Amino acid sequence: VTTYSLTGGSAAGAATFHGLGWFNGVLLFIDAGNTFVYRTDIADAVETAISGLSSVGANSVPPVFHPSPDGNCYFTKTGSDGKICKITSAFAITDGAFQGDPNLTPKDITDDGTYLIIAMDENPTQVTGINTKCQIYYWDMDKANADLVQTIPDSYLISARFVDGRLLVMGASGLWQCGIGTQPRLILPLTASQLPINNQAVSVSGNILKWVAGTSGREYAYGAKIGKPIWYSPFQSNQSAFNQTTLVCAGPYDVVGVDDGAGGGKAYISNTGSTRTSATVVTAPNILPVPFKFNYAKVVLKSKLTTGQAVDLVLQNSEGIEIK
Repeated sequence: VTTYSLTGGSAAGAATFHGLGWFNGVLLFIDAGNTFVYRTDIADAVETAISGLSSVGANSVPPVFHPSPDGNCYFTKTGSDGKICKITSAFAITDGAFQGDPNLTPKDITDDGTYLIIAMDENPTQVTGINTKCQIYYWDMDKANADLVQTIPDSYLISARFVDGRLLVMGASGLWQCGIGTQPRLILPLTASQLPINNQAVSVSGNILKWVAGTSGREYAYGAKIGKPIWYSPFQSNQSAFNQTTLVCAGPYDVVGVDDGAGGGKAYISNTGSTRTSATVVTAPNILPVPFKFNYAKVVLKSKLTTGQAVDLVLQNSEGIEIK
């Protein structure tokens, strides 16, 4: 394991950084003042300022780096200017390669293989219970303007990920499904305690969207390896007193970054170890026929139980009454 300290260099004079990306074999990050993009080759362990940026707005939203289908890397800054910047393979930067509404803050970037998809809103501090402008831009990266702009009727947006052939956008109300030719639709209402705190707490594992929700101690997921996607909670940690700030799905592992207060940050790997707790499986909201007959439930274990282990399965209806 190599530990690398980001010193800030002489250009920025700062020791705190926001955003972390990987593009063409180098690590990318932005200084705390939102004025310089740095690159570092891990072998050399020396960062180089590759370009200055126009510094706009507060550092309330983590920057996002996203390598795109056109061979460039696009990224957001932390300001409310509606701009998306570009890094070429030669590490030349265009500050403002795309201009959305200048009053909006870019929240996240993804792509569907054709369009660069950008989520923006006018509520960077995530004030709840208000109506604000929340927009999704579909941009083919060759034109000056987006081919399509969709409006999501929500208080604010958190993240956008293209998963299993559909665009899933996390907002204040929950999980929205969008797409070219498809109007935004709220497919999974969520409470405040079930939402990620920002785009860094959302990741994708195969065809499943995953996120960690603040101080809930829970990791949530939406999707399915086979069949109809469902919402479920695959893991629960013992860190509910602290804030879960990041999630990275790397191969078979889900790595959760936790801010545990005065002790600093720690990383926890959710799906390893021998201690297990309860899991919750909840289907996305569906209108069921009335009356509805429940036939059976099946539990499949990854490995055989050992001495002293047991599995208890309890099914409840929407009123919390056990189904027998």
